[in-house]
Amino acid sequence: MRESRIALALGLLALTISLLAAFSAIPAFVRAGFPLRTKMLIVDDASGSPRAFLTTQPDGSPALKLLDSSGVVRAELSLTPADVPHVSLCGSDGRSRVSLTLHGHNGQPELILSSPDGRKEWRIGMNESGDAPVIFERE
Repeated sequence: MRESRIALALGLLALTISLLAAFSAIPAFVRAGFPLRTKMLIVDDASGSPRAFLTTQPDGSPALKLLDSSGVVRAELSLTPADVPHVSLCGSDGRSRVSLTLHGHNGQPELILSSPDGRKEWRIGMNESGDAPVIFERE
């Protein structure tokens, strides 16, 4: 059971890193001469309901939020004011269930898996040198 949880966590970590790499191509598009400047971009579905927001937070940091058909944020890709990348996947109640953050100047990953009530169940990260995983259960 514990190994399957670790395998799931590592799979989610790989998926999130792939998403972060895909988003790094955006500046190349802007440099190609097709800039679109706005304070907020809202993408609606066919019925006119908002499904995605690309905006800056009140602190000036950027965020991409994806909403489900009920208007609940289910996924978020953002940077903190200190330019730390963060990805969060949320349950149907909007609470974060999976969170990935890259800390420090070397970008040490931290993956947090939370229970439906918001309690952090697993925290997986790397040590300072980045050569060994550090796993904590139930905080």
